[in-house]
Amino acid sequence: MTAASTPNVDPRVARTRATVLGAAIDLLAERGYSGFSVEGVVERTGIAKTTLYRHWPKRDDLLAAAIARLDGAGLEDAGLDGAGLDGAGLDGAGLDGAGLLPDTGSVRQDLLDLQARRVRAARTTQWERCMPALVEAASHHPELAEVIARLTGQILAQIETLLARGVERGELRHGLDPQLVASVLIGPIVFRRLLLHEAPTLQRVADVIDLLMQGIAVQGPR
Repeated sequence: MTAASTPNVDPRVARTRATVLGAAIDLLAERGYSGFSVEGVVERTGIAKTTLYRHWPKRDDLLAAAIARLDGAGLEDAGLDGAGLDGAGLDGAGLDGAGLLPDTGSVRQDLLDLQARRVRAARTTQWERCMPALVEAASHHPELAEVIARLTGQILAQIETLLARGVERGELRHGLDPQLVASVLIGPIVFRRLLLHEAPTLQRVADVIDLLMQGIAVQGPR
């Protein structure tokens, strides 16, 4: 079984969103959090401000969608527009697997496929220019810290969904703490990327997943 198909989206809307989010990421990379504005995105794209506000009613909504696109997790299409920033609407938008999460029938492969997106994203120049600066800026701007915390929670929720599937299929042992396991999976990669400036690789991610599976997988008869 392959990843679920992406819900139908008007191609014009998809193009507009891609243009806006691409410009938003470029603006964030060039000017940082303090220089990020809806007006700056309008100036770069020529798209009417009313159109942007229809998709992202507040500056921080647009910022959240840009950060989500930058992360490579697909969360910018998972109910993060406006009201979805607080998590509302995520169940119908993909965190249960519709259009976002891989579903290969193997929890190991699903985790690897999901993390592969972030590996690709974290190796881009835009990520290198934006993410460390955003983490630093979050210590001085509570509103940014809230946005990053919410997005991080949604990223962890994706992993927790894959883990829950693994438990249901009998691949993973019952009683595991999905929040803890998701944090253990993400932690080493983020730590080495932000503090050691080590770009993640698929091999490194696979090694972390395999090490984790030793502790959470159902063991066969001995």
